[in-house]
Amino acid sequence: MSGLEGLLGGDLAKSLGGLIEQFEGGNAHQVAPADAAAHHDAVAKHLSAQDYERAAIDAASKLTPEQRKELAAELTKAAGAKGHTEAAAPHPAEAPSADAVGKLMAGLQGSGGLTSVAEGLLGNPTVRTALVGVATSAAKKLL
Repeated sequence: MSGLEGLLGGDLAKSLGGLIEQFEGGNAHQVAPADAAAHHDAVAKHLSAQDYERAAIDAASKLTPEQRKELAAELTKAAGAKGHTEAAAPHPAEAPSADAVGKLMAGLQGSGGLTSVAEGLLGNPTVRTALVGVATSAAKKLL
């Protein structure tokens, strides 16, 4: 039994294997919104704040500059609407770095959970890709 199976259970570990293939194949945006959130949350609850931040930065590094800009803008807007004023708005003319987006995601995760902030955004393919990216980045380290 792999470390992932022991941590998450066999069925979830197997579905994460398929999720990793989808993410690496560039098809994470096709993951159903509920599945993206569920996989993200299942893995995220087992990560330290530092491990989550590393996984978020890794996931953000796989996004295009346009996707990072879109993700940062959407998360900042949603966070502000939910009272998370610590999320700083990105400069509109520039795409934020993967490090900045990963830190934004990690900050939101630490302040009540990223999926609670992003729940209204799960229809957005870039948001789903980022959530799947965090789950797969962390899961790959456990495989």
